[in-house]
Amino acid sequence: MTTVTVQQVREWFGRNWVFRLFRLAHPLLIVVGIPAAVFAVGGVAALLFGRLDLFARNLLAYPFGISFGLAAYGWFANYFPQTLAEISTAFECAPGQVEQIGRKWAQRLANRNVLMVIAGAVIGASMLPNLLGLWAAPDRPWLGQGWVQSDVQRGFPFFALYYGFNDVAAGGFLFGSGAVGLLGTVLLVNELLHLPLKLAYTRKLMAICNLGLWLAVWTMVGFIFILPVKVLSTTQILHTRDLGSIALTTLVLAFIDAAALALAFGVPIMAVRAAIMRTKARQLESLLTMQESIYDTMEHLRQEGGAAGADAAAPTPYVLHTQLKTLLTERYNMEELRTLCFDLGVDYENVQRDTKEATAREMILYFERHGRAHDLLRTAAGERNLDVGQLPQPSPQEQLAAANEELELTQKLIKDIEAIPSWPVTTQRIVQASVFFSLATLSGVGSTYVTNALSGAK
Repeated sequence: MTTVTVQQVREWFGRNWVFRLFRLAHPLLIVVGIPAAVFAVGGVAALLFGRLDLFARNLLAYPFGISFGLAAYGWFANYFPQTLAEISTAFECAPGQVEQIGRKWAQRLANRNVLMVIAGAVIGASMLPNLLGLWAAPDRPWLGQGWVQSDVQRGFPFFALYYGFNDVAAGGFLFGSGAVGLLGTVLLVNELLHLPLKLAYTRKLMAICNLGLWLAVWTMVGFIFILPVKVLSTTQILHTRDLGSIALTTLVLAFIDAAALALAFGVPIMAVRAAIMRTKARQLESLLTMQESIYDTMEHLRQEGGAAGADAAAPTPYVLHTQLKTLLTERYNMEELRTLCFDLGVDYENVQRDTKEATAREMILYFERHGRAHDLLRTAAGERNLDVGQLPQPSPQEQLAAANEELELTQKLIKDIEAIPSWPVTTQRIVQASVFFSLATLSGVGSTYVTNALSGAK
């Protein structure tokens, strides 16, 4: 059974600055303490420059963006390891394969903090022209107008330095880390979902869909935070106060917000759906082939059983099937069947049923489907000190009964697999996605006009 623990996942990503930071202190202390420290440093500088009152009264002095970003990363550092641990048992693969994939993407992206610095520098550079445009237009009415005017009059760019650190340096780094982290998460999950699935465990994949949903929520929060300043700074650079231009720019950025939200929510769902459909197609193909083989064998057994003087069974798979059924039901109890599965490297939960007979039957079918029925017979017979060659040979009628039983189970499995939903989402999740999508589309418009109202813009 492939199982990954939360602690193992945290060890994989141990060199990532987010996981390292939230390992050092309580999340609340980080989310509140670091922004508070930034604000305190800014307050001391404002006091020295004689602008403490202006600093304290301006909303741009408060590093809400850093706090939101750290809160998002704190949630991710806690939720992501739990998600991987939860879904690790949903894959039917060799021991250690899930760990191998996780470590690979941790080493390639998540633990490469230098990549996050580079991505943050690129994003920060894209924010710099907006900041310079605001500094170059001190007479334009907006939320930071008084602060910029005061700085320009006194000849010291306190606003540019303080707000530039929050928006360009810290903000760029946080967004850059998020971009690299999101890319690594998507690639890791995508590779995991190409592993063979246990269809009985597909509901566990809802954890991936939930991860996508909350990544979308934080995407929306991030855009809501930067959107008003981006729109207003763009309008200042363009030297326009036309309401239609502001609305057009706002809608464009709101569309980007909504697109990012749709991708963050939709991509995991589509990946999960594709994985489920691949597994269903593979298992259905195998079961349909088995069903045809059973029909052929049953026809052969009917002819053999009706032949005159037939006193021995034909060499069909149901000789082995019948021997295994007798051996497991007569010589083993439920706990011994669990141990037998463990010894043969099979997840007992895949075959466990309510009764010993039903569990033995599922074990036989499982090993037959995977071409390991002889391994099961040799191991079970060896544990009971039985000579495989001396096991009783079933008659054609006994084999035919076993074939009929396997046919019924195979047909039931086909129906069960066909009934498994390919869309691992509930109505509740669809409603949530619709609500968040609508909020994302409207967030830019609403927040921009609220900020305009606060700044006194007409």
